[in-house]
Amino acid sequence: MLNKIVHIESSNKENRSFGTGFVIENNQQGTYILTCQHVLDSVGNAQIESKSVEVIAQNSFLDMAIIFLPNSNLKKMILQLEVCYDLNIIAIAFSSFKEDFVQKSTIHATLFKEFIELHSTEDDSFYLIKKLKADTDYSFSRGNSGAPIICKKTGNAIAMLSNREGSKIAYAIGVSCIKSLLEQLYKDKELMKKHKAFYQNMSSFKDEVNASVKAKKNPKNKIIHHIKELEEKESNLIPLFKEKLLKVKYFLFSIIFIFALYGAYSFFLAEKNGIHPIYYGVKNLPSTETLNVRTGAGKGYRVVGELFPNTKHIIVTHCKNNDEGTKWCHIKYKDIKGWVHSYYIQREPITP
Repeated sequence: MLNKIVHIESSNKENRSFGTGFVIENNQQGTYILTCQHVLDSVGNAQIESKSVEVIAQNSFLDMAIIFLPNSNLKKMILQLEVCYDLNIIAIAFSSFKEDFVQKSTIHATLFKEFIELHSTEDDSFYLIKKLKADTDYSFSRGNSGAPIICKKTGNAIAMLSNREGSKIAYAIGVSCIKSLLEQLYKDKELMKKHKAFYQNMSSFKDEVNASVKAKKNPKNKIIHHIKELEEKESNLIPLFKEKLLKVKYFLFSIIFIFALYGAYSFFLAEKNGIHPIYYGVKNLPSTETLNVRTGAGKGYRVVGELFPNTKHIIVTHCKNNDEGTKWCHIKYKDIKGWVHSYYIQREPITP
């Protein structure tokens, strides 16, 4: 994995700017690397491993560029268009270590579900980016731009980190936007002649992007925008599902009624015996941080919710030590259920 990510710097030793890039293709001629346009703008004459690179496609609006490094044995990263259903991802990027040194490190982060639209101020062009938040003990920093965003489940690159907002929030653009760079390369006859093998190898990826866009435009997958359309769709569905929905309604009503009776009985019994629920509150957490609630007992599991430092009335169902010997507790708070590190919660005093 690490030999697929490169450090991009300036050939001018007085220019200390640098960034990250990752390999998207290689052949007998050399290696093709994806990075941010603003990385190239900042370093000026870019080089990798003390070798000059050639810019073969760039787009300032997308903030994307493809550069060519001759005669390199670096390996390529697999590009993934399919959705990464696990919101826990990693970014492998370069950052400052100390004066005259940089380091390549892994940043664990969580994707936000929502997309953000970035619109051009000159025309109607726009594209979608993803927002991500660095997990506890990790942060984004200078030099991370151009790093691959990697789906943990598959190990494939789904996006490229483009910029950041402070040390905890960053933004990434999907790899599907590479298609625009390939179309740009195709229009340049001189570059196309030189890098024809690269374009042909990437044609299958371009076809995948086109197929993905076509599938989203399929009438079967369309979103209903007009109320008449919605009414027509509902009128067609009602005869098919009316009887089934009626059965489901009575079944659900019965289940809810049973749970309500059980809850009322439990509450009455608790009050009669003087039993009060045991609650926990968040502790040992800085006021500027939030406590991640995860699907399992460990930092590697997906984040399903967050608790603020002043959160109280948390119910703990049970606790256990994970494989690393760390104690985690399964909690319930409103509609949030999951696991938290036991260090960050404590039992609240019982009030009579």
